[in-house]
Amino acid sequence: MVMPGVDSSTLIRQVRGDHPNMKVIFFSGYTEDTFRKNLEEGEMVHFLPEAFSLQQLGGKVKEVMQEDAA
Repeated sequence: MVMPGVDSSTLIRQVRGDHPNMKVIFFSGYTEDTFRKNLEEGEMVHFLPEAFSLQQLGGKVKEVMQEDAA
């Protein structure tokens, strides 16, 4: 959410402009509600709150990757 020169919603729009089906896992120390307020309605982004373990990150990546398989 805090990056030099660009905010999270702008970055997601830019990436999706070139790669519309790209999956995004956003992680932040802010709450998910705070993060989602900055997104356009209907924007599909997964969220992982900080601080997370390597196991939690791996689990979230697996969950997101298996989404299409379901």
